[in-house]
Amino acid sequence: MRHELRAGVRCGVLAAAFLSMTARAADAPPVAAYTGTIDIPTYPWTPPVPHPYFRATDKKNIYPYPMLDNLSRTKTARTWKTVVLENEYLRVTFLPELGGKILDVFDKTAGAPVFYVNHVVKPGLIGQCGAWVSGGIEFNTGPAGHTVSAVQPIDVEILPPEPDGARSVAVGEVERIYRTRWTVIVTLRPGRAFLEERVRIYNRTETVRPYYFWNCTAVPNTPGFRFVYPMTLGTDHNGTTFYTWPISEGRDLSLGRTYEDASSIFAYRCDQDFFGSYDEDADRGVVAYADHHLLPGKKAWTWGRGGYGTMHQMDLTDDDGPYNEVQTGPLPTQADVGRLDPHEVVTWREWWYPVRGLGGFTYANRDVAVNASRAGGKLRLRILGTGTWEKAEVRAVDGAKTLATAACAIDPRAPAEVVLDVGDAPERVTVLIEPGLARMQVPLDLPARTPPPAPPASRTAAELARAGWQEYLFARLPEAEAQFAKALELDRASVDALTGLAYLALDRDAAAAASHARAALAVNPDHGLAAYACAAAELRLGDETAALDDAWQAALDPRTAVPARALAAKIMIRRGDFAGAIEALGAEGPWQSDPVARNRLAFALLLKDRAGDAVALARRNLRTDPLDAFARSVCRLAGAEEKGLELGRLIEGKSEAVLELAAEHMDLGQPAIALDVIESFGRGGDAGENPLVSYTAAYLAGQLGRAAEARDRLASARRASPAGVFPHRIEHEPVLRWALAQDERDGAAALLLGHLLFSLGRLDEGRAFWKQAAERGAAPSIACRALGMASLTLDGD
Repeated sequence: MRHELRAGVRCGVLAAAFLSMTARAADAPPVAAYTGTIDIPTYPWTPPVPHPYFRATDKKNIYPYPMLDNLSRTKTARTWKTVVLENEYLRVTFLPELGGKILDVFDKTAGAPVFYVNHVVKPGLIGQCGAWVSGGIEFNTGPAGHTVSAVQPIDVEILPPEPDGARSVAVGEVERIYRTRWTVIVTLRPGRAFLEERVRIYNRTETVRPYYFWNCTAVPNTPGFRFVYPMTLGTDHNGTTFYTWPISEGRDLSLGRTYEDASSIFAYRCDQDFFGSYDEDADRGVVAYADHHLLPGKKAWTWGRGGYGTMHQMDLTDDDGPYNEVQTGPLPTQADVGRLDPHEVVTWREWWYPVRGLGGFTYANRDVAVNASRAGGKLRLRILGTGTWEKAEVRAVDGAKTLATAACAIDPRAPAEVVLDVGDAPERVTVLIEPGLARMQVPLDLPARTPPPAPPASRTAAELARAGWQEYLFARLPEAEAQFAKALELDRASVDALTGLAYLALDRDAAAAASHARAALAVNPDHGLAAYACAAAELRLGDETAALDDAWQAALDPRTAVPARALAAKIMIRRGDFAGAIEALGAEGPWQSDPVARNRLAFALLLKDRAGDAVALARRNLRTDPLDAFARSVCRLAGAEEKGLELGRLIEGKSEAVLELAAEHMDLGQPAIALDVIESFGRGGDAGENPLVSYTAAYLAGQLGRAAEARDRLASARRASPAGVFPHRIEHEPVLRWALAQDERDGAAALLLGHLLFSLGRLDEGRAFWKQAAERGAAPSIACRALGMASLTLDGD
């Protein structure tokens, strides 16, 4: 189906929408979900830079993502794929090829977009990987700034309908820098005028990872624009400069027209669940609602109205004018990152919806937005609902005393207005909107916040170890190592510092990681994170027996019991001890709700001919994360794929998705299944052109004794160009070493192995393989650049 951003199309949809809006939510039609295309004039960017960017040499934390920094200023016609959700109130359009961003949320009750719509795709050099486009909603997963996948395809899947007629779209990926998974499930429900989002970030790896997420929405920066933030104190990007809100030094910071220069303000310890923005001239706005305990981050951003902001916005659009941003996130500011230990998860729900006719809003939740004002003894409330309640009651109370009541009908089409006579009641009264829609104070009782004291310099071993972990999370690895070393100078028994060094070394030197972990365990034998690091390192060194012993030791610590049991089960599956894996993960405990543990239990059950139990577990995982490729693969192996959740829909022809799933099966010691993944899904799309796919298939065929197939696949790999191919999975180290063992003249394998080892921190090994690649004439410009950058930045030569 094809749709376009044209007023005529919108008016037709709007007319149809008004016919359906007389129905109650229970009688509302089911939500529609469909795919299509849209024509958007586009300023293209040339193919990705063929050489990699590394933290150690290029000072950019984007590997293995490509740099996209060669932008054109010649506008061309382009058709983009779309995924659409639509109910009687809203139409939501996703762009899978542009990071899964939401292009437009169209409000049928107002006949206008909820957010700022950019009618061109015009990237600027703002993203982590260069190109970034403005407008709509960006799911910004960082790892800092604007996300690495901003203008690259990611998974955007329509999910099967829910029993109440709701439909959802899942957006996400296994991001490639840290191999964590993020998923946003966006839902429209019948009879509801909100956009519901369930966000989940999961560390499925065996090491400590950072996380970062901001829901970045763009809104027009009009003369009447106002940020609606129920707080008394804001802070800057770094959380070091503070501003009273809304008035600071005589300036009203809530007004968009106040700002000449680009500015961001983050809420500091806001105790309210709502915020948003409002255009007082157009009498329209947007509300964001979420539990502030789970989602404390509230950001206001503006380019300002001066020359700097105007110039940059001209780089991003042709005719759609200036915009501001209203953002939510799980972290206090965008100078913060969170920490996820192995198999930890952060998840939350949030709701966004349009409001109009209120003159602003002083309170909002998932069901209603309210503008409350009081003059003398009259309390005036304008109320707009996200659903329909024909017999609502509004009550003003003072403690147990009812001051006034009024009946009204609440729905999303137009606000209800209620005036309550509260007489000489106290200045602050409580308002209830029944049935159970809201309980609020008028006016809100906002605590007066004061800036915190500046944090002291790190002096003790414990403080230095904490500082080291912070540097680790920001991928400033040399600085992290230095802080851990300083901590150990003060206290040789600092378990946190020793454990930090173990995780720092895990990818680059497994033997050193095991040594640091054992030193930590010598101080505290019960330290689960150290025992887990030791087990992971020992397994990489090939000592399964020691790894299994230390995994079980880590399982005794409640903090690491879940990943430790999953690791123990992996070792057992590798050994063919499926019954042992079932016993380890089938016992009662928190691991039964962990996706990796459930997937491994399901896989072990499948291999023990308990397909029904295996499929039931895999489907539980798919209810948690519908984009879980391993869970889909279990259902496929059992011959029990659900319609709409087939594995092929998710990974067909996508080289990174195919390689990721194959690597998971390789990690479990299942070469035949891994090869089947590549053979079944890795021949089309970009997967068919990726030499790493062919190298992996050749390696697996060789393991299975299929020599002729291995030779054919090796030949295919060597014919393909290695330019723009950036291996990052540790499972591919034996693949590329095997390829070189088959033919030491294979320059492409040497180049790719150099990339992989250098990215893992094995700098000298990586450089040696680049040198081999250059000598053998494999993509010499790429190999020589890598060698030159290493000489310049590491040797000062």
